[in-house]
This record gives sequence, C-alpha cells and structure tokens, in this order.
Amino acid sequence: MNYVWLALLFPLAGFAINALLGAWLPRRAHGIVASAAVGLAFLTSLAVFFDLLSLPAADRHRDLVLYQWVAAGDFHAALGAWLDPLSALMLLIVTGVGFLIHVYATGYMADDEGQRRFFAFLNVFVLAMLILVLADNFMLLLVGWGGVGFASYALIAHYYWRPAAAAAAVKAFVVNTIGDVGMMLGMFLMWRTFRSLDYATVFAAAPSRLAGAGGTATAITLLLLVGALAKSGQLPLHVWLPDAMEGPTPVSALIHAATMVTAGVYLLARAWPLYEQAPATLTVIAWIGAITALFAATVGMVQPNIKRVLAYSTISQLGYMFLAAGVGAYSAGIFHLMTHAFFKALLFLAAGAVIHAIGGTEDLAGMGGLRRALPVAYAGFLVGGLAISGIPPFSGFFSKDEIIWASLTSGRGNGALCAIALVTGGLTGFYVFRAFFLAFHGESRVAPGVHIHTPGAAMRVPMIVLTVLAFAGGFVLIPNVTYAFDDYLEPAFAYPVALHAPTVVASGAGYWGLAILAAVLGAIGVGTAYLIYVRRPVLATDLAEHYRGAYRFLLNRYYIDNLYDAVFVRPFGALARFLGDGVDRGINSIVDGIGVVLREASFGMRDLQSGYVRNYALVILGGVVLLVAYVIYAGI
Repeated sequence: MNYVWLALLFPLAGFAINALLGAWLPRRAHGIVASAAVGLAFLTSLAVFFDLLSLPAADRHRDLVLYQWVAAGDFHAALGAWLDPLSALMLLIVTGVGFLIHVYATGYMADDEGQRRFFAFLNVFVLAMLILVLADNFMLLLVGWGGVGFASYALIAHYYWRPAAAAAAVKAFVVNTIGDVGMMLGMFLMWRTFRSLDYATVFAAAPSRLAGAGGTATAITLLLLVGALAKSGQLPLHVWLPDAMEGPTPVSALIHAATMVTAGVYLLARAWPLYEQAPATLTVIAWIGAITALFAATVGMVQPNIKRVLAYSTISQLGYMFLAAGVGAYSAGIFHLMTHAFFKALLFLAAGAVIHAIGGTEDLAGMGGLRRALPVAYAGFLVGGLAISGIPPFSGFFSKDEIIWASLTSGRGNGALCAIALVTGGLTGFYVFRAFFLAFHGESRVAPGVHIHTPGAAMRVPMIVLTVLAFAGGFVLIPNVTYAFDDYLEPAFAYPVALHAPTVVASGAGYWGLAILAAVLGAIGVGTAYLIYVRRPVLATDLAEHYRGAYRFLLNRYYIDNLYDAVFVRPFGALARFLGDGVDRGINSIVDGIGVVLREASFGMRDLQSGYVRNYALVILGGVVLLVAYVIYAGI
C-alpha cells in the first residue's frame, strides 16, 4: 500500500505538464493530460482499496510515514498517509467522480480559450483534496484544506473578466479564510492539550485526556466546526456556495460532489473521537445541520437559475450529513456523502449539458421542452432527481432514510430533528422537479435563433455512468438485507481509541414505516411540482403573486446576504477606503514632504561644495572667529 503516494503524484504531474509544458501542447491535449492523471489516480485508489479489503477487519488501518516534514522543538509533523476504510472510500469518491467530471469537462470546455489554466487548476483541486483525506495529522490536513480553498478561488474566477465571477471568487476565499482561522485556533488548542497533532496520538488520548475537561473538548471541537461550516456551506457561513456557480459547470460539479464541500463532513467523521467527548458540540452540529437543510430547501424552491437551485440543494443535503454527525450516525452521514456524490454530480452534469446546448443560458425561464433534444441529460436529471428526493429504489432513498431514522432513534436525536428532516425531504422533491419540469417539459422558451446542439460522447458517457451509480449506489446498505457499507466502515470508527462510535441499527417495522413516510413526502413534492409546472403552469404565477412577500423573502435568500452586506461588507469597505484614501495617503504625503524638504535643502547646501580651497579656508576662518567670539562673550 506504500504506492498510495502515486495517487498524489499523478495529479501533481498533470498539473506540472499543463502548467509548464502546456504552451507547446495542442489545446485539446490539456484536458486529456488532466483526465489521464486523475484516471491513473483512480486506478491507484482502487488497488489501495482492494489491498485494504483483503486484510482482516481489525487490521484495516495503516499509518504510512514518508518522512518527517516539520521538526521544531517538541513539535513534529510527518508527511504521512492515514489509510483506513474511511480514507480509502474518500479516495475512490474523489478520484472516481473527479475522473468522470474531468472527462466531461474535455467536451464542455472544448471551445474555451483558457483550457490550459482550467485543467491545471482542476488537477490541483483533486490533488489538494487527496492530501486532505490522506493526511495522518491535522497539520497536513490543513495543507489540503487550504489547497482546496485556493483551487476553488482560482476556478470560480475562471472567467475573471466578469465582475460577478471575480466577486464570487473573492467571497469564497474570504468566507473560507474565516473557517481556516477557526481550524488553526482549534489546532493550537489541540497542541496545547495533547502536545501533538498526529491522529494516532490525539485520538487515542482523547477519552482520557478530555474526560472531565468538557470546556476544552467543547472549545476544540467548536473551533474545528467553524472550519467545517465554512467548507461545507452551512449556516451562517453558507453565503459563498451559491455564488460559486459563476465558475464553469464542471467546477460546480467537482466542488459540490467530490471535493471541497465534502471536506467538512469528512472532518467531523474523521475527528469523531474528539466530538464524542463534546456532547454540547454534537447538539450544535445536529441543529445547525437540520436548520440549514430546511433553510436551503425553502430557498431552492424559487431560484430562477438552474445551477443555483442545485447549489442550495447541495447546502441542504450537506445539512443532512451534519445532522447525521450530530446525532452520532457517522456511518450514515458518510453513506449519504457517497450517494450524494453520484446524484449531485449527475444533476450538475445534466444541467451543464442543457446550458451548453442552448448557448450558455442558465435561467430556467429560457429553457423548456428539451427532453427530446437532450435524452441523456433528461434521463440523468430524472434519475438524479428521484435519487435526491428519496424515491425508492434510487440511492438517496437508502442513505437519506438512514439519517432520518437516526435523527429519531439515536440517543442524541429527537422528534423535532426528525420532523425537520422529513419536511425537508418533501421540499427536496418539489424544488428539484420544479427545475426538471421547467428545463425539459412544456413549451420551449429557448431564445429564437439558438441552435440546440447535442453533447458529444465525452459529455454523454460520464452522465450515463453516473446515472447507473445514482440508481444502484444505495444497494450496499439495505436494512435487513445487507449491511455491507456499515460493516466496511466499522473499523474506521473503532481505531485507535478504546471506544466505538455509536451505531444506529436501522431495521424493523418502525424503520420501514418511517422510510415509507419519507418516500411519500418526497413523492408529494414531485407531484406538486408536476401539478404546478406541467399541468397548470399559471398556478406558479398566481401563487407568487398571492404570496408576494413570502416569495420575495425566499427569492432574496432570507436577506442574509443583504444583512452581511450591511453589517460587514459596506462598513469594512468604508473603513478600508478611509484608511487607504485618507490615512495611508496622508502618511504618504508626510513621507513625500520630508523627501521634498531634504531635496530642497540639498540644493542649497550643494552650493557650499564649490571645490575651491580658498572658500573652504574662508569658512573655517569664519567658524574660528565665531567660536572665539562665543568664548569671549561667555567668559569661559
């Protein structure tokens, strides 16, 4: 398994080739190089996965140290890979789904002038995420954490000449930097508590070192949570994620399905021994997840931009994953992370096919009637929509219902959390199929003169593969039938601490009754969208007009962005302008003034430097006369 480092070297090599040699390569070669790099990383990940699977369950963990990276006094941090079932699964998701998105991007970005830059940064994105999930210590995790933040900034701003894209990239960078500061403060406190940032040391010592130190455990976990909230777009640090849609659609798919936003969920699952010592933090996580899921679902109901609908969908689904972690159902949260990677990547790629086919329009008002022209995208969006809505037997049905069941029956769950999760499921069916029906059904609203072109094989094949995964990806965990997924992840939640993460067994009539209720609510959401946007389209306009206040409230995203703009952006912008235009410019004027005074003084003094000895002798004589006069006058 030492060859796991190849999974990092291949994307690094892809980046280096495109960045350093790309100017001498044909434009289409940039995407081929980047895709091949991630494809080889996926093959490496597969080999690592099967090697790990061949070991007895109790031995499925390896800490592979390449070399000591940082050594400063008592502080040590290694360049090491932490291999266990969780990291191996994340390797497969990042490289597998990432490879499909790379291949899709070769078709989607075929006519883009910035292909070389785009694919170079796309490889960096995958590389940073792989460092994050493979790290065996929090210091190295922070490198990957910051790396995905930088890569997202670069890719969101791919169309940097557009003001909206440049502003969205800066917004993403600033919000994630807030999270990074929280992460670093948590790491400082962790070092002070454990004198180490290595997973093995910290996790093994957590039950004893944090026992009776509830304040320390809560502080560490809350600070780490700040980073997780920013990366995964949870309230109140969610505002960057919808704006990130300004980047090309393959970037949106990669951010939302396989890389950046899943980092926060991975952190919660990876650091479970710390969170188990901080029940207050877990309660906060559960409620933030539930409220975020409901909030984003309501906002997604009215968004006019198809990619923003999917962006709020991602925020909502990540809320489910946070809810799972908060109630101790870590395995259920990771299960939903996996199925979400399949159906969310599929939804974004299908939406991208629509956008690509009609000349770049993202507004649902400019679509309609596209099901015959784009059959693969139509089928993909349909399957992805059914999966995310929790309709059986699609993948989301199994993973989402695990979380709903845990939110009710785990020791940390309750009826209110379960009710929020159920209602959110119904809203999910509505807003996803609202976008589906507006894009593919009804009369065409595509602008006159636009030639609808079908996507090529490079775009179709990844959608077909993801359609299969979105349909069948949930079969690895069917209560009372197969617990393969839970059994596989179990060693990751047992080592290296002397306790096991809580397990929530989903079985029996109670589970299936709740699962059927969730599926019915999802189906009601789908049916309502069909009624409003297919059978009686005038209803949408009537409802928006009748409930104008509520509609505008949701359309403006609860006015949270406006609040942040009023409280933070404009005041701090004004302060920056005052410091820049007033204080800084005044200081510059003072410094410049001193320079002018010295320059003018030098003009006068240089006349004294005539080069004539008689002039210097005269000056010396004058000085002596003055000195003698002073001595006589002073009576010395």
